Amino acid sequence: MSIRTIQAAISPCPNDTFIFGSWIQNPLQNLALDVAYLDIQHLNELALSENPPQMIKLSCGVLKRCRGDFAILPAGGALGYGCGPLVLKRKGEALPKKPVVATPGLNTTAMILFERYFPDDTTLLPTLFSEIEASVISGKADLGIIIHETRFSFDRLRLEKLADLGELWEKEMGLPVPLGLIAAPLASTSEEERTTMTSAIRESLMWARENNAQALEFCRKYAQDMDPKVMQSHIDLYVNDFSLDLGEHGLKALDALLA
Repeated sequence: MSIRTIQAAISPCPNDTFIFGSWIQNPLQNLALDVAYLDIQHLNELALSENPPQMIKLSCGVLKRCRGDFAILPAGGALGYGCGPLVLKRKGEALPKKPVVATPGLNTTAMILFERYFPDDTTLLPTLFSEIEASVISGKADLGIIIHETRFSFDRLRLEKLADLGELWEKEMGLPVPLGLIAAPLASTSEEERTTMTSAIRESLMWARENNAQALEFCRKYAQDMDPKVMQSHIDLYVNDFSLDLGEHGLKALDALLA
């Protein structure tokens, strides 16, 4: 059977490259991937565009605007406990009445959670996720909502945690934090194709778990923080059983977030 190529878009973060690395490097299920690597804000914008790729990583939060256009694939996502976004501030400094908040994207889960637990008046500053710490340190922003690798490194800097948004969510809802999912546009994919994609994601993830050292080598090409311990911690936190199968509990968490 001939190999067919599908267009895909994911983030360069270690959890995505760990899950998809095997598939990116070698066709699986007779499908090859042509991948674009984008930060979460640009992935969300692409999902909202007229021609999204056949498979895309998107923030759970953006589904408020486009859920009816996509099928959610039950594998490859980022959900879990103890992995929610953190709100950081400069150490020892008081906040102004209307703080400037560096956010990784206006349609992200991080933004939905921030507005849920911090409804006070703020000025939002959309910022590339890897530059949020620097925006707070420099004084460009008063608060920063951080995700992914940066949650493991902020304590090296002049920053302190104001709140753990995931902790607040888990305490209130008793559910995992739904951060990101893999989705396929209903208009350009069939149910059979989506089933095949899901199988390929699971096969790729299982290979990564069985060949951790090789999988990490691929992740290192794209990771923002090249420290091996940070990268491994990132993967250990964000790649879990929900990445293999959302299951009923994962879908319940998504429904709760979107409600």
